[in-house]
Amino acid sequence: MPSNITKNQHYVPQFLLRGFSDDRSNFEKISIFDFFKKEVRFDQSIAEVFSQNYFYDTDNEIESFLSREVEGPAAGVIDSVRKGDFSKINGSSFSTVMGFVMCQEARTAEARDDGLNYINASFGQILADFSHFNDLDLGDINEWRVTPSDKDSMRSFVVARTLNGIIDSVAMKDLRFHILCNETEQEFIISDHPVVRYNWLYRNLEDPRVSSILARGVQLFVPLSSSLYLCAYDPKVYKYGLKNSDSSSLISINDVEWLNKLQILSARSFVAFSANKMKSTIIDLCQKCGEGKIYTRLSSHLGRENMKNGDVKTTHMVYTKQLKLQTLPSFFKIIKKSKKLASHFEVRNSDTAQALQILKQ
Repeated sequence: MPSNITKNQHYVPQFLLRGFSDDRSNFEKISIFDFFKKEVRFDQSIAEVFSQNYFYDTDNEIESFLSREVEGPAAGVIDSVRKGDFSKINGSSFSTVMGFVMCQEARTAEARDDGLNYINASFGQILADFSHFNDLDLGDINEWRVTPSDKDSMRSFVVARTLNGIIDSVAMKDLRFHILCNETEQEFIISDHPVVRYNWLYRNLEDPRVSSILARGVQLFVPLSSSLYLCAYDPKVYKYGLKNSDSSSLISINDVEWLNKLQILSARSFVAFSANKMKSTIIDLCQKCGEGKIYTRLSSHLGRENMKNGDVKTTHMVYTKQLKLQTLPSFFKIIKKSKKLASHFEVRNSDTAQALQILKQ
């Protein structure tokens, strides 16, 4: 194996994490809160966190592709945003940033686990039906899991999801970006699954499709630094900031906490931050959030059919339940004429939905 192979591969890029460091460490260290150990570890090297050995591959083909084609182009744009230049995010750099955002949503350890949870929600329902109709005692169905058989198979699963995220970005071109500038004393934090998808329009709608990237009212939230947050939203449903402005200032700590809670609710194992003074705030927010998740994968038995040959056919559905957040932040609102859409599910554009389906075939 070549000596220049990158072994420790980041599923949250280092350039993004540096936005949560400071010049005391030359922007190379951050502090993290470990959910499992319930402890804070200060001054951790960015090179060693939010990463796993050979997470994508052992030959660096995918690692190099992500660095060259996804992270590199996006890093330049995000660096400009951090310096106060927001002029290109909804112009020439939109596709670059959206490609990065959708890839990032799909490439983490949490995204890997979520994909397996989706598969096992389906498998569990099939197994439950099989057990019931054949009068078998299989014990706790939740203890039966489908998982890739070895490390190479698991890496292939991760890579497939990662590349699928890039393809999904094609369906998000009708969204718009908005930058939130934090002017409070509380910092933004970042988790090991930093891209959070939510749909406030459908917050109260009981429909299995509300989490879809194609849904009307979809939103994406991504922290860029301890003082900047990137939002992507459906402009036909929401209003962010002032007219003709791609940024707005946050002066309410409640809004900052709302965004930080999103990171906690989406995290797998860690959240990271800059200032040591954030320790007690993060512990308090974790206690408030509990162990909930933005999305939960579930399955449901829909019915059975007795076939002419004596077989039994069962039908089931795997779906995603969205957490019902309680407080609407002040930095966006639903456009008045769009409020009536909240009672029924719609895709934003049926042609885009069809094109994406064809692209993935």
